[in-house]
Amino acid sequence: MRESCRMRIERKTSPPKKWNEWIRQGMGGPYQTRQFADYWSAILGYRPLFLVVGEPERPLGALLAFQYSPLQRKLYEKRGSRQIHALTWPLIRSIGSIDGPAICQSCNRREVVSALFAELRQCAGFAGGVRWKSTCHWEMSGEEEGSGDRNIGKGIREDKGFTPVVRLGQNLDEAWRCMPKEGRKAVRRAERQGITIRCLDGGDIKEAHEFWQLCDRAKGGKSYGDRLPEMSSRYLAEEDFHVRYFIASHEGSPIAGLGLHAFGGIACEIAAWSTPESVAAHLGGGDAIKWAVIKWCIEHKVVVYDLMGIVQPPRNSKEEGIGRFKKKWTKEIIPLNSLRTVMAILPP
Repeated sequence: MRESCRMRIERKTSPPKKWNEWIRQGMGGPYQTRQFADYWSAILGYRPLFLVVGEPERPLGALLAFQYSPLQRKLYEKRGSRQIHALTWPLIRSIGSIDGPAICQSCNRREVVSALFAELRQCAGFAGGVRWKSTCHWEMSGEEEGSGDRNIGKGIREDKGFTPVVRLGQNLDEAWRCMPKEGRKAVRRAERQGITIRCLDGGDIKEAHEFWQLCDRAKGGKSYGDRLPEMSSRYLAEEDFHVRYFIASHEGSPIAGLGLHAFGGIACEIAAWSTPESVAAHLGGGDAIKWAVIKWCIEHKVVVYDLMGIVQPPRNSKEEGIGRFKKKWTKEIIPLNSLRTVMAILPP
């Protein structure tokens, strides 16, 4: 336990008993949960850190972060990767976090975030005279407008990104009315094309394998590794953590897919894919899936559907197309809150 920025900080390597309850209360999302900590530890070997700001029984905020070697992900599932990681871990490490922190009480968000950054800097380590820097994307609750780098503490740089979000209520008719007309037009077009949707349970290993095999085939390679379907089924799909896979088909053939992680009223999409043939034929598989996901979210009391990022301004035609597609579903673009990387040359 430490005092950081005049706030009490507690750092643990295993989750406190009420961790998921705090994450749900603070709208931290699926990537701050105990399940996600177990998942990344199992699939990538990352070492989780559970940071709590304030009193243990009534925290102000909570953050799940991971320590790892930068080589860990590059060498994932490659021969000799474990031995190389064991040699490099004492010399260089990184810290990363996604969609945090969870703010559990009404308080000064900036002060809580600054305290967590200061603690992460201690976790990463340092060497005398050796400078390191962090690049982070973190929503600061609208306290500042615009984008770009911003210093919020010694050795910390905030580099903003953006993500479209769909805010949902309990009424499907309201969701349809609030959708931009481009989205409504795309849904009607997909219906005329006769596109059908299946929703698969990510807790079923057979169904998970089906989705990821189709994803790999559409992308032309095993971009996510052989163990991912089993690991996500074993570690993520339990209790209130939902893993769903949506597959769009046209005339009996799969043409597009999308994964979804949901917890505590927040859903985040993953692994979008479309077959080259469906893209060439201008089939609306992705459009039909988006509407199916919105329906699922309303049925399961999700209030924020995160479309997980766009690049503004786009650097190429692919990024421009992705941004145009995602903006069909919402007019709300918010800062992307995820801490990307904190590098250190030596451990503390």
